[in-house]
Amino acid sequence: MKQTNTHPLIADYLDQVCRHVRVTEMHRKIRDELESHLLDLMDEQMDEGIREEETVRQAILQMGDSAAVGKQVASDL
Repeated sequence: MKQTNTHPLIADYLDQVCRHVRVTEMHRKIRDELESHLLDLMDEQMDEGIREEETVRQAILQMGDSAAVGKQVASDL
């Protein structure tokens, strides 16, 4: 389900993650990578018949707290 328009909840999540990454040059790559993972999680749930809005929420929950993810990404750089 690769989308050209990012769902607002996903965009907000990615913004929150990137707030913890000081290397702004990496934000695009981080956003692309995490969005791809989120869309994969959504695809799995949509295949089970779950509505899109709910799949977005569930995918974000599965990814974990945005602050924790952002700090982990930042420490891996």
